[in-house]
Amino acid sequence: MPDVERLLAAFASGALVRPSAAEANLLDLASAIFATTGVPGAGVAGHAAELASELAGAEHVVLVLADGLGRHFVDGLPADAWMRRHLRRSLQVPFPPTTAVALTSLATGRWLTDHAAPGWWTYLPGRDVVAVPLRFHRLSDERSLEDLGVPVEEVFPQPSLVPRMRAEVEFVLPRAIAESVYSRYIGGGSARAGYDSLRGAAEHVVARLAAAGGPTYTYWYTPRVDTLAHELGVEDEQTVAAVRELDGELAALAEQLAALPRQARLVVTADHGHRDVPDDGREMIAEEDSLLEFLRCHPSGDVRAVYFHLRVDADAAQHREFRAVFHERFGARWVLLSTDEVEALRLLGPGPLSTETRSRIGDYTAIALGAEVMRYEGAPGADRFMRQRSQHSGLSPAEMTVPLIIA
Repeated sequence: MPDVERLLAAFASGALVRPSAAEANLLDLASAIFATTGVPGAGVAGHAAELASELAGAEHVVLVLADGLGRHFVDGLPADAWMRRHLRRSLQVPFPPTTAVALTSLATGRWLTDHAAPGWWTYLPGRDVVAVPLRFHRLSDERSLEDLGVPVEEVFPQPSLVPRMRAEVEFVLPRAIAESVYSRYIGGGSARAGYDSLRGAAEHVVARLAAAGGPTYTYWYTPRVDTLAHELGVEDEQTVAAVRELDGELAALAEQLAALPRQARLVVTADHGHRDVPDDGREMIAEEDSLLEFLRCHPSGDVRAVYFHLRVDADAAQHREFRAVFHERFGARWVLLSTDEVEALRLLGPGPLSTETRSRIGDYTAIALGAEVMRYEGAPGADRFMRQRSQHSGLSPAEMTVPLIIA
């Protein structure tokens, strides 16, 4: 069966989620927030209009982005948990469900088809460099892209819309990343506050809103659930405890926000969910792997959505040979789609691929049909990858579906 048909069959069975702009999604939430905070020209329709109506009348909007908090984590909480009680609906996140894709969409209001930040690892063809955009360094030696003379605008060609908000904006971020290049980019130069604990972040948010003289937008990012899920797995006691701790802090924050003299809306969502990796589910592409002979650079993207750039001079026969070699080795658990097929299926968004996005995802995208993962061995972090219990970037419901919580 051709790979497109295999993928469509997985969609039809419900084993995988078909990305669709017609479903309520993270881009709808972005549109609703931009409209509520007065971004000029921010129109809303459909699901975005419904979400905007939930925020109507609020002078303060607080968005909590809990990295990795898939809908499955909320469903696992006790029935009387704060997040369970205030759950409005599920949202579909953009594919691939990974932080670079989702948070760039949330900041720009654009799909990956336009914003060209396609995964944790991104190939920059003009520089012949595989980069880690969120850390803003070259993957091979972790040297800063700033030191290499690469401007932010080259890596992230679409600007953040946050500076256009008619509200006092602040990003509340873990202290270690508060001044990172990516934090400055998505915030568009807005004020940033670093924090060391959930309680400290919540207290800062309340104090800020209590002192505000006008409309505000606060973006609070917390990575703890994602970090623990990666290292320990979805069902580990420490991961579950982190979800419950977050629930308790959000309940306390909501109570304090409700006591403010001006209306506030507390919105909680995530960039992706998580899915545990089976013990036999890790494919490592070695530095001397014969597959690399076909490629211009080593594989990029993420661990369940892997991009392959064939050599510039590769002819039709070499493309066929590459596909044959890939299918022989990985075809039982993976599909391999050409970039034209990815575009035709609208996997990365509802419109055509921009020139920049197309160049960065290359010629083929490998997509896991199950929970398997794949990585290039020669890049830093391979040992940690082999130890991690859970991953994301695939099309499973657990990875593609996040909660929308509003209080």
